[in-house]
Amino acid sequence: MPHYRDRYFLELAAERYLDKFLELKRQRPDEFWVPTYDVDCIWHAHQLHPWKYEEETAELCGRLLPHDDSVNDRSSGSQLSVRWEQTKQAWKEIFRDEGPYRSGSMYRGTVTAQ
Repeated sequence: MPHYRDRYFLELAAERYLDKFLELKRQRPDEFWVPTYDVDCIWHAHQLHPWKYEEETAELCGRLLPHDDSVNDRSSGSQLSVRWEQTKQAWKEIFRDEGPYRSGSMYRGTVTAQ
């Protein structure tokens, strides 16, 4: 996915992570929010600097934010599926926009070997 090497694409992803996703975490810290892939990429990059990550998430959200990559089941009714729907709804309500959708950052299905 070449757009993940595009500076502008990544800058917008960083803005969405800082201004929107972390704001969801700040406003409703006990909820399990599901990031889009661009936001998750920035979230992982942020964690590569553990002292800054701890300091900045504590400042922005009031605590160190855990990141659980073990939830991968996307089947209907799964935690990930249900929480994604809740993330979309909360994003629309809080930010008064179309939701977390962004071209090139959404789940595209399971990759299978040919």
